[in-house]
Amino acid sequence: MKWIGHIPPVRAAALVLLAAVGTYANSLPNGFAFDDDTIIRGHPVVTERRVADALRSSYWPEVAVGAGLYRPVTLASYALEWKLWDGRSVGFHTVNVITHAAVSGLVFLLILGLSSVLPALVGGMLFAVHPVHSEAVANVVGGQSCTQHSLSWEPAWRFARVGCHPGRGGFACSWWGPSTLWVSDRREWRPPCQRFS
Repeated sequence: MKWIGHIPPVRAAALVLLAAVGTYANSLPNGFAFDDDTIIRGHPVVTERRVADALRSSYWPEVAVGAGLYRPVTLASYALEWKLWDGRSVGFHTVNVITHAAVSGLVFLLILGLSSVLPALVGGMLFAVHPVHSEAVANVVGGQSCTQHSLSWEPAWRFARVGCHPGRGGFACSWWGPSTLWVSDRREWRPPCQRFS
């Protein structure tokens, strides 16, 4: 096991990326399934490429007025992908696999920032090949989970690097949203949800 400690971080990251792509490459020839049919193929905002209408539309195409989910960025991205891939499912699946590989790489980097290459490799590989990600990667509409994970990586990395210590970087925050914003009072550092409780 001594040789594992000598794997350069770049090679270890490449192994994680290859594992992520290799695990879910079999989803590329899949068609649209389950919710994909309704949300992508059955949604006029997507199929008619009306990106601007995503701001006014429900995520589910057939809902009662005032009901349903509001996901304009996701819906607009589906409309753009529909145009880019000309409605072919292989393009959507390719985006999901690449996004999952990128998130797996980010998990590797997060662990590498906290530890060494071996734990980062193990953690990145477990994340890359874990079956819990099957629905998020293999179904087109599940890909939004991969995107959300990629956006939450930066605040987790920043917190891991700076932590809650005023002397080690001061105001540790991220612009991704209030759930990741860390604030300080004169006594201690804690997240906003605990600050006001």
